[in-house]
Amino acid sequence: MPGTNRSPRAGLTTKRVAAKQFPKGIIVNTIFCGNYSEGLNTGWKDGAELADGRYLNIDQNTQAIRIDAPQDKEIALLGGQLNRTYLAYGAAGSDGAARQKEQDKNAQALAPAIAAERMVAKAGANYLNTSWTWLTLTGEGKVKIEDLKESELPAEMKRMTDLERKAYLEKTGKERRRIQEAINRLNDERQKYVVLQMKNQGKNADSSFGAAVVKTVQEQAAAKKFRFE
Repeated sequence: MPGTNRSPRAGLTTKRVAAKQFPKGIIVNTIFCGNYSEGLNTGWKDGAELADGRYLNIDQNTQAIRIDAPQDKEIALLGGQLNRTYLAYGAAGSDGAARQKEQDKNAQALAPAIAAERMVAKAGANYLNTSWTWLTLTGEGKVKIEDLKESELPAEMKRMTDLERKAYLEKTGKERRRIQEAINRLNDERQKYVVLQMKNQGKNADSSFGAAVVKTVQEQAAAKKFRFE
């Protein structure tokens, strides 16, 4: 759960998310974009601990190990295309799309490498946004095509028939999977490049922020008896 919100409400939000997800067996890790202590004081760590997760931060004022890779630009472009597959609905959809755009902008302002890592995360299976996108809700069977209210639909879907909407959602779903696969392929190339560059610079790849995130998730998965091969 990443973010930049510095108000006390941010801590309450992370706690609500954690309280809702933890009973389902879902671990919530929080990532604050800013000073470690600032995130600590605004409740980002509390939310993580409530759901057996960990608190991490990205401090733009600290000299971190970041390697910008040739793949970053294309990953960013694909990330923009990926955003267009999140078909927002209703007021919650507008807010969700705005938050998504804001977080993308925050990541881009930090560094191309950070922006690329965010896009890679969005291309993963766990980035769903079930609260504000039609594609995820209909794909999971939570909403039927014929039950969609025209007033809550994206503009491009309002004049469609039920059959046309179904075809459009299927087409958008295929496009999302294509983009996700392309991002993941580029990320494989990117990771090899980053490891090589860090080796050439005499740096330890395990000390990067991305490596810290991966290490955290792997340790949490191992604690739940998952194995990595």
